[in-house]
Amino acid sequence: MNIFVIGRMIGLWLIKINKMKKIVLFTLLVISTFANAQRHEEEKKYDVRGSGESPNVNKYRGPYNDSAFKIPFNTYEQKNYPKAYEEYTTYLKKYPTDFLALYNRALCSYNLKDYKTAIRDFTECIFLKKKDVNTYYMRGLSNFNLKEYKLAEKDFDTTLTYNKNFHKAYCYKGACLNEDKKYSEGLKLLDIAASITSTFEPTFFYRNVSRYYTGDYEGGLSDCEKAIALQKSYLTTFWKGSHLIELKRHKEAAIIFDTVIAHEPKNAKAYFNRSLCHYDNGDYKTGLKDVTSAIELSPSSPSYYYQRGLCNFFLGNYETTVTDCNSALTLGYKDARAYCFRGASHYYLSKDDLAYEDLNKAIELKPSYESSYYYRAKLNFANAKYDAGIADCDQALKLIKTVDSYRIKGNCLTELKKYDEAIQNYNLGLEIKKDSYLTTLDRGITYYYQEKDDLARKDFDKAISLNKTQGEPYYFRGKLKKIANDNAGACADLKQAQTLGFKKASDELVKLGCK
Repeated sequence: MNIFVIGRMIGLWLIKINKMKKIVLFTLLVISTFANAQRHEEEKKYDVRGSGESPNVNKYRGPYNDSAFKIPFNTYEQKNYPKAYEEYTTYLKKYPTDFLALYNRALCSYNLKDYKTAIRDFTECIFLKKKDVNTYYMRGLSNFNLKEYKLAEKDFDTTLTYNKNFHKAYCYKGACLNEDKKYSEGLKLLDIAASITSTFEPTFFYRNVSRYYTGDYEGGLSDCEKAIALQKSYLTTFWKGSHLIELKRHKEAAIIFDTVIAHEPKNAKAYFNRSLCHYDNGDYKTGLKDVTSAIELSPSSPSYYYQRGLCNFFLGNYETTVTDCNSALTLGYKDARAYCFRGASHYYLSKDDLAYEDLNKAIELKPSYESSYYYRAKLNFANAKYDAGIADCDQALKLIKTVDSYRIKGNCLTELKKYDEAIQNYNLGLEIKKDSYLTTLDRGITYYYQEKDDLARKDFDKAISLNKTQGEPYYFRGKLKKIANDNAGACADLKQAQTLGFKKASDELVKLGCK
């Protein structure tokens, strides 16, 4: 046979095959388009968090063999995902290009939380049908659950390319941006998702996270309430409590965390946050108990040790505070506050060199933290470094005006015999907190040194009315009464000062000859 004739026959044969391919591809395209129109929207099913999505299997009965397709489909409907996966695998050996069977098998893996296998099947689906919106979306969710946020974001972008109103894609892309700490960008996408529909719980959950980290606690609280109304979740309840803490609504927040802990008794973060609530309410003892529970559940969390150190500090347990701050710093806690309160504890333990070292370090790490200057000012005052103490108080007052910083500055000025300036600072402090026992007492002592006895007497009277358990104001009032020749009154006050443990009162009693 002539080689040209053979070539012609082969050419005609290839043309026929090509035509057949086009017919088959066209048929599959029509069927797939119809199948896509039949696909049911995914259901919501919530786990600890993840994406929370559990889509329905596609109910279209396949273009290849209806009866064979029904077998795995019915098994899937019974939520027997392992068996359904096996049955779809058997089916696909006969019909390997059945897009719908492959898609549904991917959903089996997804529901079994075998996201890597799901991604493999969703990717095969994309080879068969490159513009199927739901496949990109589901592959994105699978990547999201594997914490592959960049890959997930890319899939959600593709989803939105083909369907600009796919609100779930906006939602989860926003969640991806949250994970990348791009909270403002995430918030914009979550706003779009919420504008499309107000019935998808994850949108409000993830938007509450965006709002928390952008400082919109009222908005975040509102989102939590919307999410809970759509689907109760203790994780969302936890976030609600977190917003309440930031809004200084500590009593409400504590009740929220009571609920979370009752449901999740091993939730270390809930104990920690409830400790914050008690701490901010001044209940350091209960706060200490809660944060200790948090440490028992999560012993490698440095912030928990710092929080326990704070509770111990304000309970006067300074040695324990040092131990807790040591643990926090050893575990990598890099906040200047740990150095500050360890340094303040060293001050109260009369370990001045260690106190200076820690407070200097705290100021170096965070020059904007007021408490470090305040405690260093107290340390300087105790070491008769009055000018340095005044400088530290001035720096503290530039950051936050507090009655305590005005008082310590006043004390330094009093020691330098700058009484009028001292009085001015005490007055400024009392404008902030008019019932400050220590500031009232110290102003009275300064008036006493100025020999302004009437003003001093008023301050000592007020100090006693504010705190009857301290001997010092009785001591100074007794001395004023002695000056006024009220020996009986002086003896009574000095005896009371002695009873309350103010040691200087004993010498005055002897001098006055009190019985």
